[in-house]
Amino acid sequence: MRIEEGRSMKDIIVRLDINYDQHYEPSGSRNGSVLAIGLSYRGDLAVREVDLQAAPVAYRVKDMTGLPQCSERVAEYEIRSFDGALCWPLVGDEGLLSVSTFLDLAAAGHASARLTFDPDAWRPYSSESSTADVYFTRHRPRKLLESNQSELWNRVLHGASGVIFCGGFVYVDAGEPAWFGAVCDDDRLVFRIGCSSLDRAGSIYHQVPGPWQGQRSMCAADGLTFSLDEFEGEVRALREQTPRVQVHSEIEPLTILHRPDAAALLCEQALARSFWHPMRRRESWSLALQEALPALATAHAPNAFVEDLNCREVVAQLASLEVGDDTEYDEFIMTARSIRKRLASFGVSLHAEEDDDALGELARLLR
Repeated sequence: MRIEEGRSMKDIIVRLDINYDQHYEPSGSRNGSVLAIGLSYRGDLAVREVDLQAAPVAYRVKDMTGLPQCSERVAEYEIRSFDGALCWPLVGDEGLLSVSTFLDLAAAGHASARLTFDPDAWRPYSSESSTADVYFTRHRPRKLLESNQSELWNRVLHGASGVIFCGGFVYVDAGEPAWFGAVCDDDRLVFRIGCSSLDRAGSIYHQVPGPWQGQRSMCAADGLTFSLDEFEGEVRALREQTPRVQVHSEIEPLTILHRPDAAALLCEQALARSFWHPMRRRESWSLALQEALPALATAHAPNAFVEDLNCREVVAQLASLEVGDDTEYDEFIMTARSIRKRLASFGVSLHAEEDDDALGELARLLR
């Protein structure tokens, strides 16, 4: 156990499996053939266990229950503040996820445990369960080539800094709370509290409370994500257009750790990034936007990442397009204009080259 600034803390060791890709030249190969195999690696990482006083409650949330997703099976939960981060509890089938259950999942090799530390862990890797020692005892390599083991394990180690154990439960850094509005099949517009991290994924075993990751991204891209400060006014305006607006959460701030402009910045980012993957796949509907939105050209670079996209510029170009009855992008254009209007009301610069600091701060909040 160690004492930091008068707070008691200790590290809990988590045994975690990762699956990684290993390339190699098989023995006896004469033509330089290269094979790839998925292998398993088990390592130990430390997660901080902190006392309740070190991570005080910042927000209390009441939510509707009885819905199918495991994230919606708790009636009330608390968001805690620790070392400048807002930590959300993980929720499983039985409610809040206990540390003991989580450690059992990790020890059993469940991929959902790794997802807690690495939001990209859902991406498919080979299911080979052998370790390198076992596999290469049976299949002697002539030469070991590149492997992504270090990259994946380093991502896990980095992610561990955003996980804490507190009060017997598991908490993750998932950003400040925001209101997310989802349009239902019966045309109801339902708002619930969710975390502002669009990278915080879940699994069938556990996730953060509130809307699931994909739904949060869709709500933000539609411009239907609002900060706690702007929610009341925005809902009042929406009810004049859409009478069937429902609110399925209640939130009690015990301290003010949210930014009034964060949700609008999140909407801007989500809207711009919603074009990224269709552009990368060269889908026909998105290719028509290339001339109108030159800022999307970076999507075609071979080694480009979505983080390289200038979201401010993409949304600005989208908002500048003309709206017409024969334009299939009218909804995107109107959403872009609405988002920029919100940003301007918060005093956010609408010029991409002048707003590096604001976007950098958003990235820090959503890490």
